[in-house]
Amino acid sequence: MIPEWIGAVAGVVAIVPLLAAGLARLRRGPDLPAEPGGERYDLFLSYVDADAAAARRLARRLLTAHGLTVFFAEWSVGPGIVELIAKGEAIEGAAHGALLFSRNSVGDAELMDAYAALLTQVYNGSAGRFVPVRLDDAELPPFAEIRRPIDLRRGYDAEVAKLAAAVAQKR
Repeated sequence: MIPEWIGAVAGVVAIVPLLAAGLARLRRGPDLPAEPGGERYDLFLSYVDADAAAARRLARRLLTAHGLTVFFAEWSVGPGIVELIAKGEAIEGAAHGALLFSRNSVGDAELMDAYAALLTQVYNGSAGRFVPVRLDDAELPPFAEIRRPIDLRRGYDAEVAKLAAAVAQKR
């Protein structure tokens, strides 16, 4: 005869890995890949640190409401990974790119590097779209202004849906 406690132990043993995986997912954010290198993203999202809260909200909405995979550095770059290299790999591997433009980002060298890299990817045919995302009334660089930017001040949900629809299209 098998003791009754064996079933309880088996149940605990079976659920521990599931709980551990769930806790790890909660620690890093939604189901976004934790490490770069070969990952394929629907969208590379670039932003300055001062706009991280707005970028986080946008990345979560694109993931949860629209099912898109987003490279968002806060979630996508794990410990021991060089962030600049991870961003470069993600730009090269992403289907599309978006930059958050605001008064905070004006003149930011790293964001302008991402801007140049994304435009290069689009022009050489290795990426689909570069979509500027406006957070406030900051002036956009010329090649961002002509690309029909998403303006999150004009009805957040509708503008995010427009971005998601553009990203969901094939290259």
